[in-house]
Amino acid sequence: MKMAFADLLARGTQFRSPGFFTDVLDNHELKTAKKDTNIAGLQVADIIAYPSKEDVLAELGRIQIFSGKFVDELRKAMRKHYNRQAYNGRIRGYGMVLL
Repeated sequence: MKMAFADLLARGTQFRSPGFFTDVLDNHELKTAKKDTNIAGLQVADIIAYPSKEDVLAELGRIQIFSGKFVDELRKAMRKHYNRQAYNGRIRGYGMVLL
């Protein structure tokens, strides 16, 4: 992961130059931590990751979505922040991509 991050900073992507990333990131080294360090930001990322994955897989018809009050609210909040196609607001293929 650290090598991929270094490559991103060195070569950029097909959409962004390396300078974009070095300009917007204040630290040019990827920091990692073990789960047992119990860092709040990592806990939030863990809470969001699974429902986000489920949302993408359900949208693409790969799984049946399970719902519950917390997950439904989280999914609704996440969708407000997905990247959208400029002309029609479509999320799929822009802010929702299966890699």
